[in-house]
Amino acid sequence: MKILVCLCLIFGNANLYAKSINLDEALLKKLVSNNPPGVQQIRAMSEVNSLNHKMIYDKMGLSFNAQGAYINKDEQPLHPYDTIVTPVKNLKAGFIKPTEFGMQLSAHAYTEQLSSPFMKEQTTSGLLFGLSIDLYKDFLGSSTRASLRSTKQLEEMAKIESTIGIKTYTLNLRKLYWALISNNEKIILSKMLLKNSETQATNAQKRLKDSVADKGEVAKFESQVAYRKANIIYLEYLKEQYIKSLKELLPELSEDEIVLSSYNLDKSVNEVVSCTQLIASKNNPPDEYTLLDEVINLLNESYENQKIVTSKYSAIDVGLVSNVKTVGKSNSFSESYENHSNNKRANLEMALNVTIPLSSRKSETRSTKEALEKLQHSSRYDDLTGKIKTYHKQINQQIGLLQMVFQNQKINSEKLEISLKTTKTKYHQARIDVYNLINDQDAYLQSQLAEIDTKLAVVTTLLDYLTVFTELPCEFNRI
Repeated sequence: MKILVCLCLIFGNANLYAKSINLDEALLKKLVSNNPPGVQQIRAMSEVNSLNHKMIYDKMGLSFNAQGAYINKDEQPLHPYDTIVTPVKNLKAGFIKPTEFGMQLSAHAYTEQLSSPFMKEQTTSGLLFGLSIDLYKDFLGSSTRASLRSTKQLEEMAKIESTIGIKTYTLNLRKLYWALISNNEKIILSKMLLKNSETQATNAQKRLKDSVADKGEVAKFESQVAYRKANIIYLEYLKEQYIKSLKELLPELSEDEIVLSSYNLDKSVNEVVSCTQLIASKNNPPDEYTLLDEVINLLNESYENQKIVTSKYSAIDVGLVSNVKTVGKSNSFSESYENHSNNKRANLEMALNVTIPLSSRKSETRSTKEALEKLQHSSRYDDLTGKIKTYHKQINQQIGLLQMVFQNQKINSEKLEISLKTTKTKYHQARIDVYNLINDQDAYLQSQLAEIDTKLAVVTTLLDYLTVFTELPCEFNRI
């Protein structure tokens, strides 16, 4: 028993200290700006493309290079007059700079020291300037620059998609917010009608005591009370579901008690109507209101550049390597360096490297890459263009149909209200039984609940539209 009391106190205190949060759309905007996990994931995906572009540029950075070697030979000469040169010491240090134009520049200082029975520490020192040029596969950087352009375009595309993704994330939060408002309106309406049902049930019990009503009539009113209580409890359950979904998207609220701030439903409805009228005024998809057209352009440009890169995948490699070497020789490093300073001559070395793939695998791989890239581009392009066309046309029609539904539901509710007044009069005059009254009351309740559902459907559909046409200039799109 003591344990049970302690647990009750613990959980009671936990609820007591829970912070109450007044939820509105301004707060949602602020919470999104706090970088919740969902937004972090969206931004992280964007950074992947940025990283790919930076990694290619990193390969072209200036780097320091140093090489050293020591060779000591312990062998017998083939002929008595042969000389074994040992040990051999090499040291080279300098800088290498690849470029985006298919060339690599290098500058090194080097020294080489040789020893033999006939000479001791013969030293060669100097400077070595190198230039490597790709003469075919990446001539003038055609492939490298195309790869850089492609990854840069993908980086820009990812940034735009990140903006759209965060907007969509915010719109999903707004959907939950409006679902909570709709749910709250239903609860308010249901509680109001529950009071009416409880009053009717109480009056019926009084009439039963006065032998004016029978048990069946009382049971029917009490059944209606139980039904409406159950409906309210279920609405409370849905409310908790919406709050749970909201907290999953915004873990910052996980320990808080969510309470709806006061809202002006009529003003919001007018804003929604204004937005839908703007949408209806556009016969064709308004490209000026979407960022997806920029994504499509970047997608096409990136694909064209990637085609250049892929087309060179199985090409032959032809490279020209040239070095200009200054030389100074003597029996010590210091003297060889001095000799180098006084020696104005330089050696020129040139080499041509050709690598030809003999296997057909590279060609097959290139063909596969080209087919895959074409398929990926085509599917992405069709998805984006289709989304722009479909969302404008279909959602425009959906909103129009929902507005017609709402208008008819409103008429239905008005007529049911008139009918219900007449039914109540007839019931009090004992001209109809309780079942007719209950049926009319339930029909009126369901009609009003359906109106709320339709309003929510219009708002949700409009929010779906804004996931594509994110720049629609209307007040409801203020977040």
